Amino acid sequence: MYRFLAVALSLISTSCFAWQLQPTDSSLSFVSIKKDSVGEVMHFKKLTGSLDNSGTAVLSVPLASVETGIPVRDERMRDLLFQVAQYPKATFQGTIDMKTAAALKAGDQAHIPVKGQLSLHGKSAEISADTLATKLADGRLSVVTTEPVIVHTGDFGLNDGVKKLMEVAGLPAISRAVPVTFALTFTP
Repeated sequence: MYRFLAVALSLISTSCFAWQLQPTDSSLSFVSIKKDSVGEVMHFKKLTGSLDNSGTAVLSVPLASVETGIPVRDERMRDLLFQVAQYPKATFQGTIDMKTAAALKAGDQAHIPVKGQLSLHGKSAEISADTLATKLADGRLSVVTTEPVIVHTGDFGLNDGVKKLMEVAGLPAISRAVPVTFALTFTP
């Protein structure tokens, strides 16, 4: 009986979450544009996620892991923009065509659209991304954006935080349309 239960649980866990995000081989970056012409690339140091065999993708981003290259700016983004004490993470839950992804052989690539809901700062909005999926030689799956996804701060109630950042930094403008890119690697 114990052996049957162990096999059954193994099959269930394999079918539910067949792929786990490899954080050290993955990245999520965004571009902040200030003063109408100064662009700066920033990223998050921590990511977690999974991709199940039905194509449900889940990505969680601890917002306190924001990395701008300037410690005081990291602190301001955590406290004034993201308000991590109240909203510690952003999450994306969407779908990917796993039939196409599963058919890939090592070295093969396929353009696969990803659609889902981004939850950030207590708000949710639909997000779509065009991606390129590549089956790696070691069996892992790489999924990268082929063009930036534009996230609008107003869709997530972040405009007041942007204003606060402008005030504290003495900036005339910070763009409220933010280009986001990702490169995610999943291990079966």
